[in-house]
Amino acid sequence: MLSEEQIKELANQLEQAISTEPEEVSEEEVFKNAIWTVENIDRAVQGQGFPFPSEGVVKARKGQILNSLCFVVAETWQAVSEDSPELKALGEKAINTILAELEKVNASS
Repeated sequence: MLSEEQIKELANQLEQAISTEPEEVSEEEVFKNAIWTVENIDRAVQGQGFPFPSEGVVKARKGQILNSLCFVVAETWQAVSEDSPELKALGEKAINTILAELEKVNASS
């Protein structure tokens, strides 16, 4: 059981965490993180513990992650200026990587 002082401290920490503005993530980071996530998606969807997820659950998880990534990357890519061709190219690579993996997931269904 927590003491009154511990509860007050936890409440204070929670209040600070909620009031803190989230850090801005650069477009480059969004694209690089998306590519890394796709390349490592098998580790992300396996989960931990027992029982191990079924093949259907793994495919569903992959689909959800990839769809979310695709949305975020597409939104970010649209906001990138035409004056940044290298950044646009990285965004295209991220989108193409996501779509290729989505095709694999959908083809195996």
